[in-house]
Amino acid sequence: MSGSPKRKHRRDDFNESVEEAAQRNAARNGRKAEQLLVQYIQNHEESTAWIVDEINEHPYSSTGAKLKAGMEKPDVVLYETQSLKDYGLISLKCCVDFQKGFNQIKRSSIKNFGVEFDVPDSIQVILRRYSFGRKKLTLTGRNYTQDELDELKTFLNSRRKALLLSAFTGQAKKSKANWLLLHQWTPPNWERNVAKKQRSELISMLEVMQIFDGLPVGYTRQGTITFGAGITLQRKGGDNGKDTANDLQFKMRTWPFLKALGRR
Repeated sequence: MSGSPKRKHRRDDFNESVEEAAQRNAARNGRKAEQLLVQYIQNHEESTAWIVDEINEHPYSSTGAKLKAGMEKPDVVLYETQSLKDYGLISLKCCVDFQKGFNQIKRSSIKNFGVEFDVPDSIQVILRRYSFGRKKLTLTGRNYTQDELDELKTFLNSRRKALLLSAFTGQAKKSKANWLLLHQWTPPNWERNVAKKQRSELISMLEVMQIFDGLPVGYTRQGTITFGAGITLQRKGGDNGKDTANDLQFKMRTWPFLKALGRR
């Protein structure tokens, strides 16, 4: 009897580690995907014309593309080649599978998280307990007082819009991306499939934010922070136990997210 839960625990850990490894591979190729997207648009390849057509501000023939320097969003900027005016500001997210699994969309240390969202010290203490170490304390009544759970939930809801903007488009106080491009990263030969319409979803950030209007931040039964529509905030994990494993990470289950948008 006592052996069964242990075997199930090990099997779950294995499945999660495989899934996380696949997501890390997709994330690590994110910059390469951005470079390829710029190259294909600059060359006016047919496979990426649909992106410019859906944004519908300028013809594909008079559109150029460039990378945004550094880690600040947007990742890819479209511009009109005559005036050189920017118009399509794209945040690109590489996903392994739209139908199952989760995708890592942003991570942050507790310190940087505190600075970005003006997090009070009392809330940072709770978040450290939530994310530090393999024996992280999930957000349930067994690990926290009701006052602590309520205080954290109140804070997260007061910053809900900024948190979501940060998750999808970069730092909330600097974000300028107005389009989210989800790309299904599928090896091998994934390079030739970057941003092809049948493997991608282009969504305006206005549309993204609208689906969360009536969804308050809460906790799952397992004690994980959830924003609804497949978006959670939890301990990163992995990294062979390095300090970065204790970072907070926004994760997205793509199927419920796209379903909430009416795209599935």
